[in-house]
Amino acid sequence: MPKRIVLPLFLGFLALSLFSPAALAAPKSADGGVRLVKLATLSMEDISWGKGMKKFVFPEVDRITSGRIKIKMYWGGVLGDEDSYIKKMKEGMLGGGGFTAQGVMAVCPETAVLSLPFLFNGWDEVDHVREVMQPVFERLVEERGYYLMLWMDQDFDQVFSNKLPMTTLSDFRKSRFITWCGPVEEAFLKTLGAPYVPADVPQVSAIVRAGKVDAAIGPSAWVVGAQLQGVIRYINPVKIRYMLTASVLTQDLWKSLNPEWRKKFGERQKEIQKNFCRFVRAENDRFLSSLFQYGIRRSELSTSELSALKASAQPVWAQLTGKMYPKSLLDQVTDTLASFRRRK
Repeated sequence: MPKRIVLPLFLGFLALSLFSPAALAAPKSADGGVRLVKLATLSMEDISWGKGMKKFVFPEVDRITSGRIKIKMYWGGVLGDEDSYIKKMKEGMLGGGGFTAQGVMAVCPETAVLSLPFLFNGWDEVDHVREVMQPVFERLVEERGYYLMLWMDQDFDQVFSNKLPMTTLSDFRKSRFITWCGPVEEAFLKTLGAPYVPADVPQVSAIVRAGKVDAAIGPSAWVVGAQLQGVIRYINPVKIRYMLTASVLTQDLWKSLNPEWRKKFGERQKEIQKNFCRFVRAENDRFLSSLFQYGIRRSELSTSELSALKASAQPVWAQLTGKMYPKSLLDQVTDTLASFRRRK
């Protein structure tokens, strides 16, 4: 049985909300109108994202709703993968979810533009684009029938290898990657000429442990959470891409909530995001440091090899234009970044 965690929460928002249409329309209970919202997520409870939820999100939601929303939380993918969550949301069996970047792209393909290889140079640029363009992405998610509650961070994904140090473009092409992050990552690896094995998230750890692949792109928290320290030999901490996470609700669930709660949440949204992201980033740094302390070797690309890698990855931006996002959206993101960089 999955572990049940009943928490007051107003948003079925940051993990997954298991809400039937009947529950959405259910009358208030005799104990003052408390509603039950079931949630699930791929995140494990005791790793950065889950800890951030319990530290910054749940208490805030409890305060906003005065404890009138109760949550049953399912951690670690016990209710399936994110595709199954989205299917259940469309069928009215789920009210929302806490999604990885892959899941967010499945909900709203246009968000793929944010995970393009080497789009961002650092967190300051991510924060600026979020500040300027969050309303744009909220509208895009809304057009798909959902509500973007929180735009959060996963990490800048790095390169992990159990074979080669990944210090040259040739190392990438000689390595067999596992990929679970969808079309952006597949396009990136294909453009590099690197062989890859697609897999669903629950399969990834077993495939890596079995030695069926040589390398992976992902966050340090994934290595720690999957306990792959004994398998990985090299880490290249190059910022391959930014990966977001997000809390997404169905419009039905969001509109069914007390208007005053929605108003108060809107007033607190940016502060919640800021606190959560600051915490997760610090956790990611801690995890990466612990992996090096464990004995995994650090490797780095030279300036020329990094330039070659970026040049090889650049065609991905154009390849996905018109397929996952319009050129106008890519231009808006890059123009926002260019303006920020000029000011710096």
